[in-house]
Amino acid sequence: MQIVSVIATIAALAIIIVVHEFGHFAVSKAFRIPVEEFSLGFGAPVLASFRRGETRYVVRPFLLGGFVRITGMEPDSTAENGFDKRPLGQRMAVVIAGSAMNLVTAMIVFILLGLIVGKIVGTTSTIEHVLPRAPAERAGLRPGDQILAVDGVSGNWDKIREQIRSHPRQRVLLTLERGGRRVEIPIRPESATETENIGTDNRPRLREITVGQIGIVPRTITRPMGLGESLVEGMKQAQAVVELVVKSIAWAITGAVPAGKVFGGPVRLVHDIAQGYELGWKWFVGIIAIFSFQIGLINLFPIPALDGSRAAFLIVEGIRRRPLDKRKEAMVHVVGFALLLAAILLLTFNDLRPYVAKLHHAILPHAPKQ
Repeated sequence: MQIVSVIATIAALAIIIVVHEFGHFAVSKAFRIPVEEFSLGFGAPVLASFRRGETRYVVRPFLLGGFVRITGMEPDSTAENGFDKRPLGQRMAVVIAGSAMNLVTAMIVFILLGLIVGKIVGTTSTIEHVLPRAPAERAGLRPGDQILAVDGVSGNWDKIREQIRSHPRQRVLLTLERGGRRVEIPIRPESATETENIGTDNRPRLREITVGQIGIVPRTITRPMGLGESLVEGMKQAQAVVELVVKSIAWAITGAVPAGKVFGGPVRLVHDIAQGYELGWKWFVGIIAIFSFQIGLINLFPIPALDGSRAAFLIVEGIRRRPLDKRKEAMVHVVGFALLLAAILLLTFNDLRPYVAKLHHAILPHAPKQ
């Protein structure tokens, strides 16, 4: 991963976090609830900070997260104008504001991409982008090259793509048109593992397949969209993300698919965002919007330590018509946060397994089989 890609990935994560926390921050400020700290990242030491009014703005080292410290959310708070002294409606608005900001921001990006880029109506066999360090770059392929055939098999992009995918680690001959002349370039696609569902949504059956990749992005055919159509397409994209999240959670809960196959940890998150950057600005912005939408949606689930659990406690309080024990609620969030960290560690370990296997093979490529 190049340094520019790393910086872009960190910036993307920071944007998603800031958008979420700004939702809590802005609504708290609108209701004049004091906000003591707005932090980008977790942990110590504090890398940078400044104070404006009552709020201290902080940057901490672990950037895969962030928080706002709102007066009155701690169980031992005695502040008269804090969060816990406000009407139920105001507290609910503060709690769900972070997720709402993620969802709304993602929708706006979906719509803007539709207006700027247009609707994809086809894919050509002309190369738009060559990924760095990929077989295509090493073989000398360039943006603007048109792939006419692979090992003599010609056709549209789907046929060319399938021909490349079916030859992992096998030498193939690309026939290109470059600057008005034909060029033949041998290339060896690298292997990649993909997971596909050969069952149904209700009874999934996943299998891993090995495919060939050379690291190119084809040029697409687009047509302009107006505001109305962009709005409709943006809503369709949002619906697709919701369906994917709900389906994935259902698979994991029922045990139909191992959680490690469905969810990824920080390593996969960083990898996907960095890959989006290498694919080009349209894909980079799009994947940021998708992750923003996913984070906003998942945070609304009633999982301890997430915003959805705080909203659930407020709903129970509204039904009971009296406040809950703040210390017991805080304990639930603490335990939930610990379990959440444990889950993240397990997912991180699962994300790292392929890289550890590759490293082991590189160090001991000829280790005898036992």
